[in-house]
Amino acid sequence: MYYYDHAGNLLKTVPPEGVHPEYGSTFLNNVRTARATNGSAVVPAHTLTTNYRYNTLKQVIAQVSPDGGQSDFWYDVLGRLVVSRNAKQKNADHYSYTVYDQLGRISEVGEMTNATAMNAAISRNPQDLAEWMHNKAVRDVTVTSYDIAYGESPSDPEGILAGTVLTQRNLRNRVSWSALYDNGTFGNLGLGDHASATFYTYDIHGNVDTLVQDYLALFGETDFSRFKKIVYDYDLISGKVNQVAYQRGRPDQFYHRYAYDAENRLTGVQTSHDGWVWENEANYDYYKHGPLARTVIGQQQVQGIDYAYTVQGWLKGVNGTQVGDGTYNMGEDGKAGSVHSKVARDAYGFSLNYYTSSPWSDYHAIGTTGNKFASVLSSLSTNAKSLYNGNIAAMAVNIRGIGDAKLYNYQYDQLNRIVAMDAYSGLQSNNTWTPVASDDYKERVSYDATVIF
Repeated sequence: MYYYDHAGNLLKTVPPEGVHPEYGSTFLNNVRTARATNGSAVVPAHTLTTNYRYNTLKQVIAQVSPDGGQSDFWYDVLGRLVVSRNAKQKNADHYSYTVYDQLGRISEVGEMTNATAMNAAISRNPQDLAEWMHNKAVRDVTVTSYDIAYGESPSDPEGILAGTVLTQRNLRNRVSWSALYDNGTFGNLGLGDHASATFYTYDIHGNVDTLVQDYLALFGETDFSRFKKIVYDYDLISGKVNQVAYQRGRPDQFYHRYAYDAENRLTGVQTSHDGWVWENEANYDYYKHGPLARTVIGQQQVQGIDYAYTVQGWLKGVNGTQVGDGTYNMGEDGKAGSVHSKVARDAYGFSLNYYTSSPWSDYHAIGTTGNKFASVLSSLSTNAKSLYNGNIAAMAVNIRGIGDAKLYNYQYDQLNRIVAMDAYSGLQSNNTWTPVASDDYKERVSYDATVIF
């Protein structure tokens, strides 16, 4: 249930568990009397309510919920959230705070300890708010800087990282660096006091071309390996990433490079330890109408993964339900004489089943050789229900090496929540099912009514 005020603000919510309707004649008579005499409101005794309060700008200033207690929110003179507190923070005089720069961008967030109670008068007065925050203990602080290089000064216009770690370029209206401080004092979080930080530089198009991560707390100030540099190379037309170099020239260097087709779809991924000798990690093929059709993993083609879809675009399955010699596999991986005979046999396969009806079920293969996805809903007979809303009615899973194939039948309630799952075995060598029920993985799920829908 939802309650609103005359301004359209949500005032109160009641979950189904907390709804207690009144139908008795005594209650109804009391309502009539209250209306006739302009007396006190007579309302049902609903429970588990969550209440909200607003200021004149329709901003939430307080929220009280059964499990979370009271949370309070304070805004500055421009209507921006600057301080908040939940029930747990209240007991320890802790507040969450947000600081903005002159352009309204968030420059600092964290948690502050302050024994002086916050109120709207303080939060809306810039001087009082600054005084309230001044020199207070803070923790879990994230500082974000824009436009200028880290440590930039008149004597060091390119910042203190230039020439050694990173020379930052093209920073205007962009994030320059972001740092995490475990603890400190508000207004006195100095350069080099962070636990970790990330520094950015950009190309003229606004792409991050180099990123440096600083793990100061992990390695210490004097260990140069605290810095980890990632360099990106982009296609100037499409903006796609062509190559990523991690720690180029360092002992732990590693490279990725990517290939795309004319539709800018990823077709290949390669990796290298030196930038000269490359290994294939994955190749991707697509159907003519767009979806991913096949993935081949590894330089040695250790797995071929084939994807099938229904006419609605829903995923029907991967590889096939019978993972054996390739006969009932979409790509026929490892099958003698097939185009993919040199690819390792499939390690797994599964199918998703939505509905079955005459003359068509949810999936009809383009090819006519072999039944790659065994029909399961008809095999389950009355135990399965066809679902036409995208919910999965049943799922068949086959993972080589860990046991027999399993068939899982699902049931849902009116809110599309799973309420039951039954497990079956019985996949035959001809890729058909003769379901045999098993209690090993059987599940029944019930829900309480405390969730607001």
